[in-house]
Amino acid sequence: MGPLQAVCIILVKILLKLATEGTSSAFTGELQNFLLSCAYVLPPVIMYHQKKSKRTAIIGMVIGSVFTGIVAIFTNLYIIIPFYMALMGQDMSYFVAMCTEVNPLISNVFTLAILGILPFNLIKCGINSVGAMLLYKHLSPIIHGNASAKNKKANIIKKADETKI
Repeated sequence: MGPLQAVCIILVKILLKLATEGTSSAFTGELQNFLLSCAYVLPPVIMYHQKKSKRTAIIGMVIGSVFTGIVAIFTNLYIIIPFYMALMGQDMSYFVAMCTEVNPLISNVFTLAILGILPFNLIKCGINSVGAMLLYKHLSPIIHGNASAKNKKANIIKKADETKI
């Protein structure tokens, strides 16, 4: 699977969420979800598509995580937060003040980005990367339609069913 398929999967995921739950963020959450998902997924997908190795996958996920953090800073500071501040009739200083109440080290937009937005996204992407590394090897045969893997899985299920009897 390549970059186009990855973007399509992200889009379908968001559309399914919208169809089943609607939006609670005036579509800004869905926009942010799409942008950050693409920022996280595309670097490793493109790199792994060119050279399939565990090392390439890990490097791609690290690059995707860092890129997501950078994109998150810009989309939050220039799209998402300004939208909500306009909706509330406030400005960015109001939002920074709210964040300062939670973390006194946040004193301006720059510290908000470095101490709030960036760490959250790096931690989130790090957890997703570890999960992907642990699951991908097991799911890869199913994703790629490997018949022997399907047979192996069927045999495991059959054996499990036989032990229940």
